[in-house]
Amino acid sequence: MKAGVREVNFFLLGLLIFLNILAWLTVYEVSQPQSLEVNFFDVGQGDAIFIKDQKLHQVLIDGGPDSTVLEKLGKEIPFWDNTLDLIILTHPEKDHVSGL
Repeated sequence: MKAGVREVNFFLLGLLIFLNILAWLTVYEVSQPQSLEVNFFDVGQGDAIFIKDQKLHQVLIDGGPDSTVLEKLGKEIPFWDNTLDLIILTHPEKDHVSGL
């Protein structure tokens, strides 16, 4: 009978250690500062705005009059990531839409 009690005690001890680690990981994750990175790209006539958060959600606002915005995005986006989560066009004029 003592061997069974000993196994239960080891199981409970392991479970408590696991739950303690899980609780501290949660506290660490919640305590991390949430940041938002906003970049303004000079793309000729006006600016293109690129927004990125910690989870790598990426938003592009306007594209400029030509493909200059692609060069700027290439410096900000990791090389393995070639997608944007959202593209916003503020108004349909050539100097905003051509770079998209």
